[in-house]
Formats: sequence, structure tokens, C-alpha cells
Amino acid sequence: MPSSTSGTQDAHSVAARDQLHEPHFWTLPPWFHCHIQTHAGTTIFWLPIDSEEGRVYAQLTTDAARLPYIITHSTEIWHTTMPEGLYFYDEPANTRYCIRRHTAAFDGLLRLGLPDGSILWPEGSPQWEAVAQYYRDLGKNLGAIHADRGRY
Repeated sequence: MPSSTSGTQDAHSVAARDQLHEPHFWTLPPWFHCHIQTHAGTTIFWLPIDSEEGRVYAQLTTDAARLPYIITHSTEIWHTTMPEGLYFYDEPANTRYCIRRHTAAFDGLLRLGLPDGSILWPEGSPQWEAVAQYYRDLGKNLGAIHADRGRY
């Protein structure tokens, strides 16, 4: 909100207002991965697990400590307002699926999403299961899907 003296926005207020989802932290070998979605788009931070920073990061026990650390030490930072592809990691199959934009598969997946275009349904919900099954079904017939097995 605007400050009464300077007319500028308070960074903490802007961050709180723009935050759509809490940061999501994953370990996706060989990376630690933090995914933050806001009204302005999605930012993804990647930190190699085998680096010194990765070893220090692994010892952090709270999200409050993890977020500033991964933002400061990430070796790759991606920001997008529209992803080039949507990803799903099927742990039991050790397979990471990517559906590329401008394909029928991508459009079909977006129809399963939330009104704002995201597909971040709560894990285990019927909607989340529908999205996960969509990826698995497409993975059986790779076509427009790219699948990496055994790398993640």
C-alpha cells in the first residue's frame, strides 16, 4: 500500500498482496527447487544439491530460513508469466513429464486448471489426481510429451 509520506509502496505489503501460493520447496536431484507463484508470474529458483551451498541449504529446517537462502544462492533463476511447458514428476515411476505449450495436450491440461490458469490444486485432491492422471495417460503415448526417466 502507498506510504503516507513517500508515496512509494511498502515492499512487505506488495509481497503479501502478490503472493498467490506459499513457496513450494522440492528436492529434485540434482537440484533443490523453490517455486513461487504470484500475480506477476512464476519464479523458479534452482540450487545444485552437490554444491557447498546445497549442503548448507539442506541443513535449514524452516521455510523462513530456506526462502532467502535459496534466492541468494541459486545458480539458475527462471521467471515467466506463461510457461513454455508444464511439468509433472511421477515419483513412483521416476519420470518427469513436460507438456509443451501450443499443443493439444497443453490446452487439454489447462482445461483442468484453476480459473487463473494455474494447476496448483492441493496435493491428493480429486482435481490434483485428475491432473496427475492426465500426465500419466499422455506419458503412455509420448506424442507431444517429453519424458525424462531416471534423471530426477
